[in-house]
Amino acid sequence: YPLCRLVVFRPFPKNHIVAIFTDSKKMALLDTGMVNLYPLENAVPHKTDKYELVHQDDPTPVLRRGFKFSMVLRFRNRGYDRSRDVIRLVFNFGPRAHSIKGTKAIIRVEPRTREPAQDRKEWYAGIKSEGPDSVTIEVMAAVHCPVGNWK
Repeated sequence: YPLCRLVVFRPFPKNHIVAIFTDSKKMALLDTGMVNLYPLENAVPHKTDKYELVHQDDPTPVLRRGFKFSMVLRFRNRGYDRSRDVIRLVFNFGPRAHSIKGTKAIIRVEPRTREPAQDRKEWYAGIKSEGPDSVTIEVMAAVHCPVGNWK
């Protein structure tokens, strides 16, 4: 695997990557309390487990474009309701990220995991499992996304 295919996800504010919407005014928006990108666990299938970044005290995920990785969102105020909640992940690259330039990815999380497109040209995210106050999401960065530090 050439180094040019690596994507590094830097630490970010807890609520930075998650936009959550609900169709009910009676229901409170989900409050994201924790985001875990599982740096070491995801490094093994991405063949980046020998990189120092994933073994530091505050590890940084190093991932390959076009490969799936898992992450967990834990909510403070209530559980996820697939019939009402819509989760969108927002990944930014650089100080002036913009979706037209390919430096900002806004991905709607599918309520159920499916296989991403074979060509892997588009970002993908789907819910792998649900807990009482959390969801495990499977994400894939597009093969053509810029290489570097994403937030």
